[in-house]
Amino acid sequence: MLGERIYFFRKQMGLSQKELAVLLNVTNKAISKWETGAALPKTETIIALAKIFKVSSDELLSLASESKEQKIPEPASLKQLCEQTTDLLQKQIPVNSKPKIHYELSVAASKVYLITTGLVFALFIIGLFFIAINFGNFTGDISDIYIWVVFELFSAFAFSGFYTGLFCYIYFFNTFPTALKVASLFLFTITFVVLFYGGIILFVPTVVKSIKVLINNKKENIDG
Repeated sequence: MLGERIYFFRKQMGLSQKELAVLLNVTNKAISKWETGAALPKTETIIALAKIFKVSSDELLSLASESKEQKIPEPASLKQLCEQTTDLLQKQIPVNSKPKIHYELSVAASKVYLITTGLVFALFIIGLFFIAINFGNFTGDISDIYIWVVFELFSAFAFSGFYTGLFCYIYFFNTFPTALKVASLFLFTITFVVLFYGGIILFVPTVVKSIKVLINNKKENIDG
């Protein structure tokens, strides 16, 4: 990700976001957006960044600068070749390493998600408030109130869960394989079920992820 490489080289050069922004004649908010992936710098800006970081544009746009290519010295024997190959593989593929499944959210998407989800739970709290103020006037069975409270809570979580699934589906739709895109659009019933139950599972992780994105963005703005 270009933003991660800009952040890496900026820290390596000992520059704050504000200092880098002055060198590029841009705002520190622009630097923050580049590093979080909310926006991309222009071509001429990438060239200027490469000069400031003292690397080539290709290095800035690739992973070459982050992990230098390891060269294997010419072996004296077949046994030495096998040992060198084994050592190289062990360095590049750590033992017991497991692939990490993760997804990235932009600052803007995190704000939209948290605000919308917050509104859902705000409506739920308002509903509980009206139940509380009218509790003294209620003449029915007390169990009806408990049922209504549980229904309100379930509705809030169910809607938030489905909204989370729909949010992730729309936000990451372009990353899906073409076959999955077509299948998800035609098999609407299955897609709906997956969005509902998948959203409930992803609800808490997505809330936590969104909060972390905003906190990190705020820290970067303070540092800059």
